[in-house]
Amino acid sequence: MYVFCDMQTDQGGWIVIQKRIDGSVGFHRNWNEYKRGFGDKLSDYWLGLDIIHSLTSQGDYTLRIDMEDFAGSVRYAEYNKFVIGDEKDNFRLTVDQYSGDAGDTLRLHNNAQFSTKDRDNDNSRTHCAKSFKGGWWFNRCLHCNLNGEYFSDLSKAPRRQGEGILWSEWKLWEILKRVEMKIRLKIN
Repeated sequence: MYVFCDMQTDQGGWIVIQKRIDGSVGFHRNWNEYKRGFGDKLSDYWLGLDIIHSLTSQGDYTLRIDMEDFAGSVRYAEYNKFVIGDEKDNFRLTVDQYSGDAGDTLRLHNNAQFSTKDRDNDNSRTHCAKSFKGGWWFNRCLHCNLNGEYFSDLSKAPRRQGEGILWSEWKLWEILKRVEMKIRLKIN
């Protein structure tokens, strides 16, 4: 297994599990694609739920999310506890112990199961993954969606609230330009 690592951020050692930088890869994909992973590790990609589950089930991991808006401002959110369940539990998300300057938005998705356009596991009457064009741990539907449709600039931003790459506690419903999710094994 080959993974892309970030050896620069906060003393390095991060495995990049998701990257959105240029819109070269679409994220409105089916269950099996999210399970296996897709994209190009040098541009936009998703590592794969099977691999993320395998890693987080073998040790204690921290999740870090680095974000950038269209004005060039950057923020981050870090969760000192990050676990992805197995496929039988629809790759359920567990996060806890937030730190950072972007706001604790992902806590609102804690304990959610993963949904894709062909597999609706959210807690909403709406099929969130289909409506918001990307697989994610949707609850009722979203406060963040880092796998939403990519827009290259604000002039192409969606008219409908909730579309695009979002982190609501920082930018409300304004879309983000770049995002990277990465995990690191905690050393006790």
